[in-house]
Amino acid sequence: NLSASFSTAQVVNLATLTTGRYVYRQNVASVPVVITGVLPAGAKVAIYVDGNAVIRGGGSARVGYGDGPWGAVTDVPSLYVIARGDIGIAHDITTLDGQYIAQHTDAGRGRITTCVNAATLAPFATDALFLANCRTKLVINGTFSARKVNLLRAFSSTRFATAGESAAASSASEVFVFTPEVYMG
Repeated sequence: NLSASFSTAQVVNLATLTTGRYVYRQNVASVPVVITGVLPAGAKVAIYVDGNAVIRGGGSARVGYGDGPWGAVTDVPSLYVIARGDIGIAHDITTLDGQYIAQHTDAGRGRITTCVNAATLAPFATDALFLANCRTKLVINGTFSARKVNLLRAFSSTRFATAGESAAASSASEVFVFTPEVYMG
């Protein structure tokens, strides 16, 4: 178990974690915990954030775990991110793996937003900035659970969808894929 107390941005690199529960406590409400990277094969990780979290690429468009293949059930990774606050997904993320839970608080938090400015954990301030930054598809291999989920990507429109299209070919801006890891976690 890791318990960290901080007053400046705390970066959690999933590649450095091993199986276990990790707790991060935020001392300043406006500074989110930043989660980045990809878990090693077989790692079963739960990250608890007392405050807000932002998922940021840090040089990669994927956060969570890789595609496999995994040689045995014990090699299948598992990731849970549970925030007592909001979770924002930075605009540079195109693939997100794991289960993400934003718990409601007295301050009205408990939202997951799929395209945010990573520095502020807020949607982009103007339409021009939004359109310049949020035009990528986000594929979520896992689940979201929150008081409110703001699906803000503007990749395309489901009106251009065709019957039987795959997640990769989908015209949807956000695609949820329920993979076996969701049930095995």
